[in-house]
Formats: sequence, C-alpha cells, structure tokens
Amino acid sequence: MPSPWHVILCEASHTLRAAAALARHAFVEEVYSPVRIVRSTSRGRTIDIQLPWLGNMALARWDSADAHAWHDIKAIPDVHGILGGWPPAEVPDRDVARFDRQIAEIVNGHAIDIQPPCSAGDIVRFSHLAFHRVMGRCLWVSRGLAGVRVTMLGHDCSVSVPWACIEIMADRPVAPQYGRRRRRRHGSEPV
Repeated sequence: MPSPWHVILCEASHTLRAAAALARHAFVEEVYSPVRIVRSTSRGRTIDIQLPWLGNMALARWDSADAHAWHDIKAIPDVHGILGGWPPAEVPDRDVARFDRQIAEIVNGHAIDIQPPCSAGDIVRFSHLAFHRVMGRCLWVSRGLAGVRVTMLGHDCSVSVPWACIEIMADRPVAPQYGRRRRRRHGSEPV
C-alpha cells in the first residue's frame, strides 16, 4: 500500500522549485504539483509562464510515521511548512483524484459543479484558520460559505466560513442535545 499524501506549504512563488526539490528527496515517493501554462505579453515579447494549480501548495507521499523524513522535508529551502505540523495531516487518494478530475475538466473547457463539503446538521472540523481542528455543527450552506456553530470558552457562537476551511467529521447528522444539566454546588439543590 502506498504512503499517504501530505500537503507541503511552499514559500510564495517558489512552488515549482519546492516540487522539484521534493521529487529529488530520498524519502519522498511521489510529488503532485500540476501546473498550467499562461501566455503573457510584456514589452512586445510573448512569455509562457508556468503557474501551479494548487497555489503555494504541493502534495507529496512519504511515510507518516517517519519523523526524520518530516524534518528533512521541512528543511528544504523553498518549503515553508507541512500542513498539520507533526504528525502531518493526510490527504485521501480520492481527494487527489478529484483535484485531477477537476483540473482536467477546466482544461477541456467544461464547467465544474462544485459541491459543498457538508450539509445542515453535519458535524464538521475546521481544517485551517485560527480555529484549526475545532469541531462544530453545520447550520446552513450557501454559495461558497457555511454557517457553523462552535462552542468557545463555554459560549455557543455561529461562524460563517468558506467551504475550503471545513471538512466533514460524520457521515450522518447527529441529533441536537437539549437541556444540559448544570453542575451542583455543595449543599444546594439541583437547578
């Protein structure tokens, strides 16, 4: 079975150099960093520029349990970090296949129907931003945004976040819990 995919965060505009360095690395089995060619005209000259589809990210396969590999990959000059820290966050093969399929559809000129990652009532987890790995319940889904109810510092609050910042945790909705019991103090009756 192949090792899982991991997300490598590259320095700004150095994704291609980081992907080439990753491909030469001994611990890395495979690198996924698709590029597109953009033709630009500057001062009367036509220039072909390679732009990565995933922005400042590249995907690479290596053994998740190998701490030496993690440190060696993080020490590559054009690598800014690894998503998830230690242990690194894993990207399923089906997501990489979905990236490939969507890129192929864009290149061939077909429209892409982007589906939301969750629906109302699903348990979701934040995948980045300041709320990394915080779990909550999806309240609503609209064009590119989702409303999530999270508990922070003992208070329920609703947060509106882009789809890219959350991932689903449960396949089916969980019934809401009502009527939480409060703690009893010594010598007092329950409320």
